[in-house]
Amino acid sequence: MLEWEMEMDKLTASDIMDPNPTYVYPYTRIQSLVSILRTTVYHAFPAVTVNRDNEHKFMKGNILISNNIRFKIFSSSVKSDGDRR
Repeated sequence: MLEWEMEMDKLTASDIMDPNPTYVYPYTRIQSLVSILRTTVYHAFPAVTVNRDNEHKFMKGNILISNNIRFKIFSSSVKSDGDRR
């Protein structure tokens, strides 16, 4: 028997979202990203920053962790190449 599914027009974000989502900051270190990947089943996380006026976190964008890791590795290798010159 198929599982019962709620009709999409009656579904709300709170029905499917985690009330305490995992998120990262744009400057999150690779070691922390690897730790998050090892301890969760998700592959994309919202990137948030802090609104300095009232210190509330707000969404900056959505980061695919794998892309962030590739970018940081590439950035590190570019810096290393530049240091050699």
